[in-house]
This record gives sequence, C-alpha cells and structure tokens, in this order.
Amino acid sequence: GTGPKPIYYVDDSGKLTVVVSQDDVPSLYTTVGLELVGDVLHICNIANSKGTKGEYLAWNLAEKTLERRVVVSTGVNTLPNDLVLDSQGNVYLTDFYNPLVYLIKPDDSVSVLINNTLIQQGGAPNGIEIYKDSILLIARYGGATPGLVRYDLSTSSLTEVTLDFEMPGSIDGLYFRENGNLLAVVDNNQLVELTSTDDWMTATTVRVEDSGIDSTTVVDRDGIPYVLHAGFATGPGTETFLITTPFGVSTSQEYPEEIAINSLNLFPEGIEFYPALNQFIVSSIATYIGTSAMPIYYVDDSGKLTLVVSQDDIPSLHSSVGLELVGDVLHICNLANVEGTK
Repeated sequence: GTGPKPIYYVDDSGKLTVVVSQDDVPSLYTTVGLELVGDVLHICNIANSKGTKGEYLAWNLAEKTLERRVVVSTGVNTLPNDLVLDSQGNVYLTDFYNPLVYLIKPDDSVSVLINNTLIQQGGAPNGIEIYKDSILLIARYGGATPGLVRYDLSTSSLTEVTLDFEMPGSIDGLYFRENGNLLAVVDNNQLVELTSTDDWMTATTVRVEDSGIDSTTVVDRDGIPYVLHAGFATGPGTETFLITTPFGVSTSQEYPEEIAINSLNLFPEGIEFYPALNQFIVSSIATYIGTSAMPIYYVDDSGKLTLVVSQDDIPSLHSSVGLELVGDVLHICNLANVEGTK
C-alpha cells in the first residue's frame, strides 16, 4: 500500500521506461507479481494507500489498453502477491496476508479456491506456478516451516511437496523453465533448481547457486535465469537495484550478467521478460521514506489494525515517522510530499 508507482520496462543498460502508470489505470497503486502471456501483462495490484483493496489487472502491451480489472479482495489486510494462468485463461492468485488462493475465471467471477493454513503456517503464501494445467505449486514463505505445497486441481487435494533436502530459507518467487525444471528463489540469497518425476509429489535438487542479496524472484530469458534483487535489506538511500544471472551466460550469448538500475525510491518485486521489445518488465511494490501515502494505525494485542488518521483526514499526511503521545494528542513527524521536500 505504498505507491503509487508505475510498472517499468528495463533494457540491458538499466534504463527505465514506463509500461503503465496511474495515468493509464487510476487504481494502479502498488504492484507485486507479474505474469506475461503473449502481449498481455497480468498484474497483482494493491489498489489504495490503505492496503484494503486487492485487484487483478490485465494490460495489453501492444495496444496499451486495459483488458481486465477485477477486484479480488477487500479488508484491512489484503495483498495480492503472485499469480499464474492456465491454458483456459483462469487466473490463480495468492494473498500474502491470508492462507488463500483466489480463482478468477475468464468471465471475471472470483472465488476462493484454497483456504487452508497449510500454505501459511505462521508465514505466507508467496510465489505460485502451474504444472500441466492440473497442479498448482505454492511457495510457503516464512514461518516455522517454509516449503513448497502442491494443489491438485482435479481432486482438490493439498499436500506438502517432499524435498530431498531442507530448504535453506523461505521460498519467494517460482518459475518453470522450458525444460520442466522449477526455479525457486530462496530468501537466504540462493537460486534452487528442482526437478520431479512424479508430478511434484516429490522434488529433487538439480542445482543451487548464490543469487546475491535481496533476491526475490526469477524469470527466464532465452534459457538464462535472471534474478531480481529488490533492495529491501539495503534500506533508505539505496539508488540501485539489480537484475543478475546466477547461472552465468555462455560466450555465445551476448547478454549482460548484471543489469544495474539507478532509481531512488523503487522496490521492485515482480519481473517478466518481453521478447517483443527485448526488455525486462518490473513491478514496484514499495518505496522509501517520502514516497508513500500511508495512514497511522492502532494495533491491538491480536495484531489487528484500525485506522487512526489517514490522507482522507489530513491531505498532507504522506509518510509519517516519529510519534509522541501527550494526553490525547498525537504529535507526528510527517514527510508531506512524494519528493521528500516538505
């Protein structure tokens, strides 16, 4: 809920060009997972500053038009995190704040496909992929037991994928390679390649490589996995995020091993590669101090959030920092604009 931020193209020099912004789609506020199918970019969108409205968007890159906009979820905590499509155009979307996977049909009807704590367990459902149009694989991020969960669309059975080793951290992004192997970005900065011979009841490790700090998700470019580094750990003031290839580039492929993008106040989380323009596409989920329109909340003992004050009450309330309570009066340090100049 910390936008509004556009989605960008990124070329090999690190240059950013806007794909779609709030000027095109007014509800585009802060974006997470992306899925590119042909010329259509499918988008997870948090549609307001309070983080209380989740949307699925479909943007046609060639026509530069919005094809679909579907409100998926509403509530105090909702975060459409990642999505995948099957060959029939059904969309499967994870909610990072809840043990849910939504199904969005081609007629834009929305239902909860999965509501089960197995995909959460103190953590959160994160990346999602689909195998042979019949099996969903869901990354369980954080919590006591991070792992990979399998959902059979034909039987509605939900089971843990048995791995041949203990995953070294929480899985964030997932991506199926053309060879059928699954790439998993692990938050201890590793890229793990997995394979399976039993429709992902079990999985075997093929390769593990250091993916570098703040690696979040991965995409394939002509057989080369490129990892996105969001910059979360580096903190305010960081002006560069990276796209790198942990597996390396052969001498016959004239592609960079690292792309550095200079962009203050951008935390990219989703990535795709668009062959038509030979460019990557990155979403932007969160921004540094001075770039968000965020409320102030009460927090009770259960962790429930309730609004204290927002931009609806004080239009200049943009990004608040230090607080001091004297009696019933809350004194606030506030950065009052996107530029951080007031």
